[in-house]
Formats: sequence, C-alpha cells, structure tokens
Amino acid sequence: METHIFKNEADLYETLRIIGAMFKGDHVEIGTLNGKSAFIMAHARPSAHIYCVDPMEKQKANDQYQGIKETGHSAIFIKNREDEKLIEQITLIQEYSLPWPLPPEQRFDTALIDGYHVHPIPMWEFEILSKIVNGAIVIDNADLFHLTGCITKIRMTPGWVLEYAGKKVAVAWNEQWLLQTGRV
Repeated sequence: METHIFKNEADLYETLRIIGAMFKGDHVEIGTLNGKSAFIMAHARPSAHIYCVDPMEKQKANDQYQGIKETGHSAIFIKNREDEKLIEQITLIQEYSLPWPLPPEQRFDTALIDGYHVHPIPMWEFEILSKIVNGAIVIDNADLFHLTGCITKIRMTPGWVLEYAGKKVAVAWNEQWLLQTGRV
C-alpha cells in the first residue's frame, strides 16, 4: 500500500502543521526540547491535549551531545508554554519514554518521535506508539543512520505504511485510518 499525502518536500514543522490539521484528537511527542513542535500541534488542534515526554534535566549524560548533560530546558519550555498561553493544553512529563510513563489504555491520534536518536531506542518507541496511536507517527531525523532500525521496523509492522515527507522527516500512517479516510 502506498500513500502520497506529501506532494512536496516538507520539513518537520511543515509536516506537523499538515498532520495537525488532519486530526482532532490528542497528540504525544517523545523529545520536546523548547516546545516548538508541541506548540505547532496545539495551535493546529485547539481542542486536543498535547503530551510531551522528555526527561529534560533528569536525563543521564547523553552520547549524542558528547556526554554533556542538558540543563535548563524545562524552565525554557515552561516559559515558552506560558508565553504561548498553552499552559492548560500542553502537559510536560519529565520522564524517559521507556518504560512508557502514560497509562497503557490512553490513546492518541498522532505522535512524534524526536528524542534519543540512537538505535534501538526509536525502534522501541515506535513499538509502543504503534499500539496507542490511531492516525500518524512522525519520525524526525529519519535520515540518521541510527534510525535505520526504526524505519525498518515500521516497514515490517503490519498495519503501518511509511511515507517520507522530506529528506529528514518520515511519517508512519495507520493503515486502517488511511483506508477509512480514502487516502490511499
């Protein structure tokens, strides 16, 4: 099954704007940094709740950043969320994505994987999200070597269809949603 929802190449933020407008329900993202992607989704879906899963200052040293521990992101995120007037709509969960910190019965229309970009973490995150997301899962930095396992997992998981929105952004579409909406 193929889909061609993205006619032109899109970066992460354009991809989120497009997907944000396609759905109405809640969104979860893994990895949030200063909150820009969450704010895009919140503005696109004013009635949805946005959950941001990111350990921020709680994380151990991160090999992606030469072992430097990230600091101060939660304060920046919280100030940005206040400035955007999205305090009630966006929840920051300062935890790792594994084990999954939200109730297993909670469902989402969409998700974003943009946290720890080292194999096998994104692949495991997709495994979790594929069971609780009804629409689309966006994967940022899909061009990185370390995300090959995640991209392969998507291609091999029944019920999910992979589409590249741009060179660095991929979208895993729930096949049932694609069929129900006639987008294939």
